[in-house]
Amino acid sequence: QVSFVSKNPLPLGMGSMSNPVYVSLSFAIASSSVSEKEAPKAVAKVMVGVSAGMVLGVPVMSYIANLFSLEIAMLAFALVNLIALALTIIYVPSMPVKEKMSYGSQLKILKDINLWWALIAVILLNGANFGVYSYLADYLERVSLLSTEFVSITLLIFGLANILGNVIAGRLLSQRPLSFVGIYPFLLTVLFLVMLFLGNMGFVIMGIVLIWGILVGCAANINQYWITRVASNVPDFANALFLVATNVGTCIAAFVCGIFIDEFGINNEESHKIFDSRSGCPLHRTVVRRVLYAGLFPETGRPRFTQPQHSRILRFHVRALPRTA
Repeated sequence: QVSFVSKNPLPLGMGSMSNPVYVSLSFAIASSSVSEKEAPKAVAKVMVGVSAGMVLGVPVMSYIANLFSLEIAMLAFALVNLIALALTIIYVPSMPVKEKMSYGSQLKILKDINLWWALIAVILLNGANFGVYSYLADYLERVSLLSTEFVSITLLIFGLANILGNVIAGRLLSQRPLSFVGIYPFLLTVLFLVMLFLGNMGFVIMGIVLIWGILVGCAANINQYWITRVASNVPDFANALFLVATNVGTCIAAFVCGIFIDEFGINNEESHKIFDSRSGCPLHRTVVRRVLYAGLFPETGRPRFTQPQHSRILRFHVRALPRTA
């Protein structure tokens, strides 16, 4: 397979270039075929197709390559592309250009500071998701201790959940876009924290990955919505920028995450000791005591056992904390 790639870089490169062009045009056609309010739902349908292609394409391609050869797998998917071309010619109506736009007029949108904020947000959000996902299979094997079969099943669950996330995001972005976009980073943060603490529990991580897959599917729609909302007057160029930003985010984040993993390991146990109540870490005991004091005695932050029930509750929790040897 390596020999095939090294001997045929041009067709592989052309295939890589044509895919984002087709996807970008699909987004533009979908959003322009409906009203502005319904555009997120229309784009979500295209996202579902993209997600389904990624979920089914990779395992099917691998199966054909293992069963026959990589060349046969490439030919099989060339046939799939020809079918897609035929369906495009048959079902996509002729859409003549209403107003020709020069390259210069499209590039003027780059002067908009809001567009750059949207691009930065997309790079960070997509990086947060796919920087971690780049090492998910290794994480599932080494930390969650899943077998190879369960790793494959978990990754399939992740991909299928993407499709559900696309559908959910399409509806929410049509109904309450600002609220949905605003709460998304907090949901992702909470999920990563849960994964940090419970990632070593095999079947629990499968549930976490399911939820994460839904969120990643939502993120794809959010990213596209962010940029096309700012650059709505140049939809084709905006969708191209969306794909560029997502790929840049993935590349940078995968590189940065790789550095962290190489430096600290894929499961840094020292970070768990700060929070794991079973480790007996003094910092954890101090933090828990302060939280308990603040909750039970909000005025002073210190325990004043004027009420017997508070005294009993506090003594119970503090005694429950393990002591260092």
